[in-house]
Amino acid sequence: MNKQEFLANQDVEDFLDWLARELPRLKIRLDIKRSRFVPSGLKVDVTGLESVLAHYTWKSHGMATGDWVEASARLTALAHALRDAVRRNSDPDALDACWDILQWGGNRNWNTGAYPFLSARAAAGVLCQYLKDTSAAFALNKADVDTLVPPVEMLNSMLTKVHAIYAEDGLPIYDSRDAAAIASLVETWRVATGKSGNPLPAPLTFPATTASRTVRERFPHARSPGVMAYGAPETTGQWASAKIRLGWIMESILEEMPELFSGCCAALRRALPSACIRSRRRCSWSAMT
Repeated sequence: MNKQEFLANQDVEDFLDWLARELPRLKIRLDIKRSRFVPSGLKVDVTGLESVLAHYTWKSHGMATGDWVEASARLTALAHALRDAVRRNSDPDALDACWDILQWGGNRNWNTGAYPFLSARAAAGVLCQYLKDTSAAFALNKADVDTLVPPVEMLNSMLTKVHAIYAEDGLPIYDSRDAAAIASLVETWRVATGKSGNPLPAPLTFPATTASRTVRERFPHARSPGVMAYGAPETTGQWASAKIRLGWIMESILEEMPELFSGCCAALRRALPSACIRSRRRCSWSAMT
């Protein structure tokens, strides 16, 4: 399934239309426990998705406040360092840049998961090529969710950050919070439109990455999109597919709502065809390929 096929799905179109109507007036409660990343915790009610940005906090290593302004600057620097290393085909520098990304992302264990995976490829002299190959597969305008594996060999909550930060087209991070958020939005739409009793549409199935953060925290009786099993053979493909489909949804909403997060999503907006910063119904999707 490519982007055109995804957007042509009737359930996807209905969901996107609902999002475009509801995101500016959506009631959102932020209730985040205190942690080293959110030192004061967060408990606030806001209206509209854009209102959330003022409360963004991710006080990672070396950050003073962790607000969106500081985080945006940090992400820009991380992206520049990794892209520059890959352009120079420097595997050691690319690995150092990945280390910084994982540190920003809150990597808990450097002996398992993402870092050993990346380090092994750097030692073999293929890390830069791997990032180039996976970047081509993850390109939102050309991706096909059925052909992402290979070249993508592994995904987890840290590797998804590396791929998203390396990308220049707005490819999103897909970790436990993102998975729970998009699955909850899908279920909110299903409840609001009387579809909650229907099977979950396959194109809008966004599996959780951990059993501790799922759609059922918000909707106990929701049809579960499942929890990906860490390390299972099928997990990489499931994770990559969800990451791409979330990116297509984000692209479409930004096309439909050019005022949303204006100035904050520059990378993704630069990737959108200028003729399509209009309603999807007036766009000729075939002209974009």
